[in-house]
Amino acid sequence: MRAFTKFLLLAASLFVATATIAAERDRNVAPKERLSRCRAELDQFRRDFGGAHDLPDEKFFLFGTGLRTKLLYKAGVLLNAQSGQVIRQWDVSEEIILPAEYSVVLRTKGGGEVHLLEDEDGVWIEEGAKRTAGPVLK
Repeated sequence: MRAFTKFLLLAASLFVATATIAAERDRNVAPKERLSRCRAELDQFRRDFGGAHDLPDEKFFLFGTGLRTKLLYKAGVLLNAQSGQVIRQWDVSEEIILPAEYSVVLRTKGGGEVHLLEDEDGVWIEEGAKRTAGPVLK
């Protein structure tokens, strides 16, 4: 099989896997279960097409696709990746990073749940029923 055909097959498979995972962005499914499904699909993809490199287990997520301001989430802090300015900070008991959903789910020590997510309109912070975005987040 020619290299270009293999590339197209690989790209199509990746698109389908990503679309499947994104379609499961159902808040009725627990974040840990969504992460588990994502990892299972990634493992299957690696078995089908080979290859993976061991990387350090760094827990962070970079928001800001395209020309948007780049925001970094790590260890309960959301900050501007270029300036280092802290945008928001939480006292976190658990964090679940969902790369395929462009989101991070936080459980605070106070018992609350916070969702950081990016969609076509910007980067959002959802706390309870409240959804906010600051000027630097859009």
